[in-house]
Amino acid sequence: MGDEEVLARLDLIQATLQLAFKSELDKARNTSRGDAVNAAVLDESEEWIASPKLQERAAKKAKASTRTVRARLPELVAQRLLAVRGTERALEYRRTGLI
Repeated sequence: MGDEEVLARLDLIQATLQLAFKSELDKARNTSRGDAVNAAVLDESEEWIASPKLQERAAKKAKASTRTVRARLPELVAQRLLAVRGTERALEYRRTGLI
């Protein structure tokens, strides 16, 4: 089985799970995006973005402090709503697309 076939099967599995758990995913989306800080972080992290830049943009958008945004990042990572990469001094975030 080639890489393309594996990716196609994974895409089909993902689509099946999204259909099967639609109501739960919708509820999680509404809950998470109902919070201005969470929504701003997710909106600003479509592509990989450096932590300080994400904090600044999300704080401005949500009218919150960068400290509040910074405190929320680990929660979003734990919920698998954000992916993180890099070292402690150069972390980058990107939304996962789960919701």
